[in-house]
Amino acid sequence: MAEPTATTAPEHARHPAWVAVTRHPWWTAVGILVIAIALLIAFWDWNWFKPIVEHQVEARTGRKF
Repeated sequence: MAEPTATTAPEHARHPAWVAVTRHPWWTAVGILVIAIALLIAFWDWNWFKPIVEHQVEARTGRKF
């Protein structure tokens, strides 16, 4: 069976974005990871660390925080 050419390949296989994903799966994985980290930072509730910090401050200073 011959390799598909630009004229015989299906339309979705000739699209530049599709070619980039199929030829560079590591770049795709890195891109998804970067987006996931950005979303985590954007939506993380930093107040979850408040009890931990309060406990450490109280333990080190011996005072109520």
